[in-house]
Amino acid sequence: YMDEKGETFDIVLFDLPGTLRSEGVVHTVSAMDYIFVPLKADNIVMQSSLQFAKVLEEELIAKGNCNLKGIRLFWNMVDRRGRKDLYDAWNRVIHRMGLRLLSSHIPNTLRYNREADTVCKGVFRSTLFPPDPRQEKGSGLPELVEEICPAIGLEESDTDR
Repeated sequence: YMDEKGETFDIVLFDLPGTLRSEGVVHTVSAMDYIFVPLKADNIVMQSSLQFAKVLEEELIAKGNCNLKGIRLFWNMVDRRGRKDLYDAWNRVIHRMGLRLLSSHIPNTLRYNREADTVCKGVFRSTLFPPDPRQEKGSGLPELVEEICPAIGLEESDTDR
């Protein structure tokens, strides 16, 4: 796609399988500049995600034998109804592990399920199109993007909304 466009891109996002065992994942990850790992407050998901991030930190970044410059974690599917103590406990674990956690988060919301509805009024989850501005409010997406850009050395003036 990028070759066909004949343009230079500042950012290319990949959605990878959640395991290093899938063919080509280690090679692909080692060629990237940054990895952003979504977290969900579920014990199995957290153990897997933190182990994934720690292995990449110790085996790829620390040894300097790849292109990877950093890993950032962020909370995804955050339940707004509470469980602050659970998130606080996991945040302490992440801090003790020496991993970097972004402060912005993506809430768990029904807006993503509405796209399957036949009367959907716009696209929000798409890898090709920008989100419908009406659905962007409260999604946490603008805040996440604003935090990611400086983390990867891309200033806001470099980006098109």
